[in-house]
Amino acid sequence: MQPALFLTTPTLTVAQLMQHLTHLLEVDSIVQDVWVRGELSNFTRASSGHLYFSLKDGDACVRCVMWRGQAAGVRRLPSEGDALRVHGHVSMYEVRGDLQLYVDELVLDGVGALWKK
Repeated sequence: MQPALFLTTPTLTVAQLMQHLTHLLEVDSIVQDVWVRGELSNFTRASSGHLYFSLKDGDACVRCVMWRGQAAGVRRLPSEGDALRVHGHVSMYEVRGDLQLYVDELVLDGVGALWKK
C-alpha cells in the first residue's frame, strides 16, 4: 500500500470489518439457503444440547453449529468420519472472526472418503 492510499482509504475497526462481512453473507441468497456435503470432524455435543463440529473435504474445512432445538430432531448422532449432507446458512461468528455454517438439517450419507484412508 502506498502512503497516499492510507490517507484516502477508510480504516475499519475489527468489529466494523466483521459486521461488514456478516452483512455481505446475510444478503447472499446462495449461502443463506445452502446444502453442503462433507466429512464430520471434531464433533462435540455440549451440555446445552447444541452440536458443534467441522465439515471437511480434501480441500477445505468449515465450522458448524446446530442449535439444541434443531439437534433434538436428529435421530442418530453422527460419528467421526461420517459423510454428511447438512442444510443451513452461513454467517460470521464475529467474536472469533470465524465463518460458520448454522445447520438446521443433518443427513447421514455413509462413511467419508478421508476416514476410509
